[in-house]
Amino acid sequence: MQKFIRQAYQKHKRDLYTYVFYRVKNQELARDIVAEVFLRLTKNIHKPGVKKYLRAWLFRVARNLVVDYYRDAYYSKSRSLKQGLVEDDAYAKIESKIDSDKQLKMLSKCFKLLSPAYREIIEFRVFMGLPYREISVVLNISESSAKMRYKRAIDKLKQLCSDEKIKSAA
Repeated sequence: MQKFIRQAYQKHKRDLYTYVFYRVKNQELARDIVAEVFLRLTKNIHKPGVKKYLRAWLFRVARNLVVDYYRDAYYSKSRSLKQGLVEDDAYAKIESKIDSDKQLKMLSKCFKLLSPAYREIIEFRVFMGLPYREISVVLNISESSAKMRYKRAIDKLKQLCSDEKIKSAA
């Protein structure tokens, strides 16, 4: 059992850390949340579905812990909720595909205009590389709903970028 958890940690810690860090913007807090995810894995490893959908389960726990963190911070008034779900650093993975800084800035601006649900599903699919099945488990929606939400998110992103091109040309 320890070997399985150790292997899961080695395989998923980096993706989980990246996912959490982009939401909390604090390295120490991100490390603590990832540690808590794996602590919960040790407690729940025997539950049905945990091993079968391990990656999705880990991301779902991480997502819930981030939500809990912000909920606690909001109610205790100790921190503000002014963070966005994705910063420009997330675009490093696709920067080589973008021809110019102008296009990158426009894409970044348009991405930030998306709703949190649309940004999140694009992050899972594009930046984290999760298949729809795992996304559906993380978000607690059906696989077809995950596909439809992703399609709508991409369509909305295209529309926003198109609108932005029109604005910048005027």
